[in-house]
Amino acid sequence: MKIYIMVISFFVVISVFYSCSNLEKKNSTVISLSDSKSTPKREISSDTEVLTKTSVNGHVFTQVLDYPEMGNAWRDESGLIWGDIAMDDTGQEKSVIQGHAWVYCNEIGAKVPSKEQFAQLVEYLGGKTKNGYRPEIIPNLADHMYWTSSVSNTDDEHYGIRFDANHGILESYLRNDFFSVRCVK
Repeated sequence: MKIYIMVISFFVVISVFYSCSNLEKKNSTVISLSDSKSTPKREISSDTEVLTKTSVNGHVFTQVLDYPEMGNAWRDESGLIWGDIAMDDTGQEKSVIQGHAWVYCNEIGAKVPSKEQFAQLVEYLGGKTKNGYRPEIIPNLADHMYWTSSVSNTDDEHYGIRFDANHGILESYLRNDFFSVRCVK
């Protein structure tokens, strides 16, 4: 009986040791793709797993792990890194006026995307295809409105351009209204 217990204990210790050593080698980032139509692919590079996603029209997005201040960030094919939605200290979505969006992005070494950059993102996400625009490739993009760095073409400097992520459109809005923040590098 003692030998039987010792053999079982030995296998338990070996199993726990093996599991722990494998956990150290794997990337701990977890990404939810519950609503995504794209299939993520993993590439192994320098002992770090890198996740890629392909949009409905074939544009590839690559997860970026080098900038933790950007959250769950993704690089598009142009090389632009799209940070996750900005959060406050309590973990809630940061909602600010346009000028504060600029300050926030500058503080983390990034910038607020221009209306042209958002328009390019919409195209990469299928905006000009028969399948249509699919914002779920970029985490937390859908269901939010974001400030751009652009101001309205009108004579009134009180209007800025915001990006409606649900519809992939840009609109003028009062610069002192509150919208979400997303930064790019």
